[in-house]
Amino acid sequence: TEWFFATHPVDPDHFTMAMMLDLVERVETRALERALRALAVQHDMLRLRADEDGSRVLGVEEARFDLAVVDLEGVEPGDRERVARERTETEQASLSLTQGPVVRAVLFEGGPDDPRLLIVVHHLVVDGVSWRVLLEDLGTAYRRAVEGSEVDLGPRSTPFPVWAERLARHTAEGGFDDEMDHWSRAVARTELPVDHGAAGNGRVADQAIVTVSLPETVTRDLLREVPGVFRTRVNDVLLAALGRVLCEWS
Repeated sequence: TEWFFATHPVDPDHFTMAMMLDLVERVETRALERALRALAVQHDMLRLRADEDGSRVLGVEEARFDLAVVDLEGVEPGDRERVARERTETEQASLSLTQGPVVRAVLFEGGPDDPRLLIVVHHLVVDGVSWRVLLEDLGTAYRRAVEGSEVDLGPRSTPFPVWAERLARHTAEGGFDDEMDHWSRAVARTELPVDHGAAGNGRVADQAIVTVSLPETVTRDLLREVPGVFRTRVNDVLLAALGRVLCEWS
């Protein structure tokens, strides 16, 4: 969190991820509310709070995960996407790392493509992998709530604030001191094309996009030949190639 607050000093609360879920059937609102609360109980990061400077991650006991419902029935068909988009932007701007919440949910009903469930979470709380975990748990919790069963998502893992505090204490007590020489030598040898902060703090504004086009024969091999030989996907092959390059640089 300290790194995040140092590198995202402008509107840090607005660094969010949003997902719009198309639901296959009408939703029992009360059951969904129960499921969302169970999700907040199960995953401490959904209740994250941080100090003003990000120096500490604070856990809170209250497991609130409010559900807002938007009825689109009276909205003109051509305006429904605009309403959904504007509501998404509003929810993204409403999160707060210090005061909470760091997650919001909106259920859209009444339109031809509805119901849809919007979930907005601060990016400090979730990433692409944790989305899959959260959505799986939400589906499980909702089904149990609809059945009228106790919504139990199983044993909880170590809470994030506890893990973070233990890691910080382990570091302060010298737990990684025996690795310092190794990593210092590794960094000194690397030829990786990075500026190590020489040009500033690595701002988002300093990013560059490089576009490369592959010839037709290479593209055909990647798409058709390689997956069958190695039983893998194209992105795995590209990551392997990246690994080879990084190995040569370092």
